[in-house]
Amino acid sequence: MTFKKHILLITIILIVLLGGCSKDNQKQDVLIYYDKSSQTDVYDFVNNFNNNNPDYELLDFVIATEENSPVKAVIIAFDKEKNSSATLFFLFDNDDWGIISFDRGKHVYYRPEDGLRLEKNVVLFSVDYEVYYSEYEIHDFELTLNRSNDTEPYGINYKSKETTRQKKGQ
Repeated sequence: MTFKKHILLITIILIVLLGGCSKDNQKQDVLIYYDKSSQTDVYDFVNNFNNNNPDYELLDFVIATEENSPVKAVIIAFDKEKNSSATLFFLFDNDDWGIISFDRGKHVYYRPEDGLRLEKNVVLFSVDYEVYYSEYEIHDFELTLNRSNDTEPYGINYKSKETTRQKKGQ
């Protein structure tokens, strides 16, 4: 075989062998920020979500109180393009908004039976995470959002804790 064929064969073997590896729980998903939302009223943000974000479908939401600072609202949405429902939209109390996607190139589905909760500045939710074809794990997430100093972009940072609760078969 030629050198290129050897490389191709090794690449295919690595893709097959490593494709089922689960991610490290320390992996940090990226929070993408957007400047001032035109929808600063939290109810407008939620009620107009599907019209303003046609690639997504609102599945669940939580409207915050003052004790939940820096969060005003959290929406979990189905991404129609990726066929995944692990995308969180945030409206912050400084009227900026952001998105975190937890799909990681796999099919990930929000678990409405576990709900979307907001306890102080911690967002809690669970997903069915596809590890192999038709084999899923339940992952529980805790996102802690904090106001950082004003020198950092957007003034919001977060850390994520992820726990694998159970594996599910077909």
